[in-house]
Amino acid sequence: MRISIWQQFASNHSANYDVVGTFASETEAHQAVEQFKRIFLTIKDWWWNSGLSQDEFRQWFDQVEIGYPTPIELKLGQEYGVEWKHGINWFSWASWEHSDLPISVFEKSVFIQNPHWYLWYGPQPLNQLMEIFGAEVTIAADECRTYPDTCLLTNLTCLAPDEQKAQELYTLFQTQFENYRNEIYENLTGLPFNSDPLHWEFVNPAARIFELELEGRELKFWGLDFEIHQKWYWQALQIFIEYLKSQSCTEIQYVFQSEQLLPQKPEDTNGNI
Repeated sequence: MRISIWQQFASNHSANYDVVGTFASETEAHQAVEQFKRIFLTIKDWWWNSGLSQDEFRQWFDQVEIGYPTPIELKLGQEYGVEWKHGINWFSWASWEHSDLPISVFEKSVFIQNPHWYLWYGPQPLNQLMEIFGAEVTIAADECRTYPDTCLLTNLTCLAPDEQKAQELYTLFQTQFENYRNEIYENLTGLPFNSDPLHWEFVNPAARIFELELEGRELKFWGLDFEIHQKWYWQALQIFIEYLKSQSCTEIQYVFQSEQLLPQKPEDTNGNI
């Protein structure tokens, strides 16, 4: 009997991830943002303002590219009590010297996303830091060497103004989601949904993707994903929330969840799986 084991890794600079931390209050979320800003600015300042010579800069650039953390990251890891295994290479790219920090807040949730795709490594230790700051953490990751491919999804509930409106919305969205399953991509709602997860395989075979329930006036959406035409995931979510409000829906509540994708089997030299 022959057993094959594989792990999917990026073969070039193409990693991408989002770290979402949901806090108990908006105040705690904003406090966490300030902590992350301090961390990011400290790392950025080390790269650009600590007096590194051109040769030293290049040497550290190469070290971070192969996975080593910088001295300032090791120091921050000790300060916050996390194991900082690899460097964050956002700041060593020249285009980053004057760029905005890749962090945002929406209501009680803090969002961090890598600002470019010239990466090898995943969200660690940012997810651990988010937990230390008191958040419930969810992650999206794609082609990261240190984290499995993972999809960020949203579950949302709301109350329609009456049962007739609830049935109307249920029919509209149910038709839209069934169209996605049948690969019919006419957008009946005009909302920025991303139907790709319907065609992915997840570690959890019971993962609920683009499902909808109706109980009286209450609508329950499961496993939504969004096209990010804006900069941030939450901006697409906000469009959906504003749409529901325009339909007189109230008591809108949502939570994020992560679902890990099954790793892809490598192809052999003949192109077979």
